[in-house]
Amino acid sequence: MATDPAGGHTAPDGVAGVTGPTYARRSARVLLLERRGRVLLLRYENGEWFTPGGGVDEGEDPRQAAVRELREEIGLKVDPADLGPLVAVTSGYAALGWVEGVLRDDYFLHRVDAHTVDTSGLAPHERYTAHRWWTADELATTTETVIRCGWPRSSPTWPPAGSPGSRSSYPGTTDPAAAAPVRRAAARTVARSG
Repeated sequence: MATDPAGGHTAPDGVAGVTGPTYARRSARVLLLERRGRVLLLRYENGEWFTPGGGVDEGEDPRQAAVRELREEIGLKVDPADLGPLVAVTSGYAALGWVEGVLRDDYFLHRVDAHTVDTSGLAPHERYTAHRWWTADELATTTETVIRCGWPRSSPTWPPAGSPGSRSSYPGTTDPAAAAPVRRAAARTVARSG
């Protein structure tokens, strides 16, 4: 096990710490708000709700990846220069079965008047089971699992910690020792006004 002196946590040998330069996976996610303040979430086969987004491909920066993911996952075309601001960055260790190590998520806030979701750009392995525009009240009271790692507390749709369905750690970090770095990383989330 290697200790990250800056982050103060222990990670398995060969895995960079939270502040290290190497990530097992980087992703770009989008808090997509429509004019009434509802946020779009996607439900995957495991029943968990996430913001649109996904992995940063080689040669892409997070902004380019976020724009590509919006187009592929929900059919929303946005020019990278028009994508809203980066509002949060979170990272932490997770073992998800398909990836293990320190993960980093960059969250962008983007507003639209309205949008009809179009899934025709998805690859078969990327299909999600549902999409929904959520209000803040619905997020605060749902018993469904909403992954909110990295959502800035200033977001109008921030589900309060302890809401029935909210979860602030990466899925797959059920071991308290492994989840602790993720919780610390989420606590260090950088929230900027958008």
